Amino acid sequence: MKNKITLLAVLFISACIIAKAQTLVPNANMELWTDHGAYDDPNSWATPNSATAIFSTYEVFQDSVTVNSGQYAARLENKNIVLFGTVPGAMGTGIIDVINQTFGGGFPLSDSLVSAFTGYYKYSPVGSDTAFMYALLFHWNSAMNKRDTVGVATYLGGAAANYTFFGVPFVILIPGEAPDSAMVIVSAAYNVGAAQPGSTLWIDDIDFTNNVGISHVENAVLNLYPNPANESLKITLPQELHAQTIIVSNVAGSMVKEIRVLSSEININTVPFAQGTYVMFVKNTEGNIVASGKFEVKH
Repeated sequence: MKNKITLLAVLFISACIIAKAQTLVPNANMELWTDHGAYDDPNSWATPNSATAIFSTYEVFQDSVTVNSGQYAARLENKNIVLFGTVPGAMGTGIIDVINQTFGGGFPLSDSLVSAFTGYYKYSPVGSDTAFMYALLFHWNSAMNKRDTVGVATYLGGAAANYTFFGVPFVILIPGEAPDSAMVIVSAAYNVGAAQPGSTLWIDDIDFTNNVGISHVENAVLNLYPNPANESLKITLPQELHAQTIIVSNVAGSMVKEIRVLSSEININTVPFAQGTYVMFVKNTEGNIVASGKFEVKH
């Protein structure tokens, strides 16, 4: 049984895509759950709950108290099973086949211009545990009759007492190959082999943004200049965006600045920013990301 538990954890990382779903992350706001009697599972996501139910132990829970928005969030907890070790609180888009010890997950993408992986998390780690949020983009290779991984976005989160925004751009592994499907994995432990019992991760409002960098954003909805920026960056926001908040993150996904939108023209002081690439997300009055892009800071 120990090998089975370990394999289930590993298979979250090495999954193949088999699921049928929606155009963006399915059940991204964690509002839809299925009641299995002793436990609940988020719709369109696979969890270890069904495998560990024989021990009356569960790792993923519906949470109606600690939420970022809406009625529910997902709470993931690392649990120790006597004689078998620690099972990470983890979930991924797709289906777990417990009998054959396989995991398949993913969802088709109708919009190939996704550029960043975003969401909100709260995290209470034990010991050296780190939260793990992972997204993959795939393209079907008809010549080889297999799926190629064309993009990856990884975020490692430390302790967060309140819901914290993360936004990390996809690293494109095969330029020019438009993704047609994707997969998302979240876990209360990055190193599943050393997961600490009790580490708890709350996750809510996961999303993909669908702009591909600053040139695309400028043509579509935004006007930013100068780029690269030295001391300041000016942003012009069209009224139809109904922009309320601008979030700036570094390429590791950590938020470095949040700006309340009070007019259609925003000036960001970039003097305190370290040189490098940053990702910008524009949220509207309903809290949805309506535009995104990248810019450089060079001093």
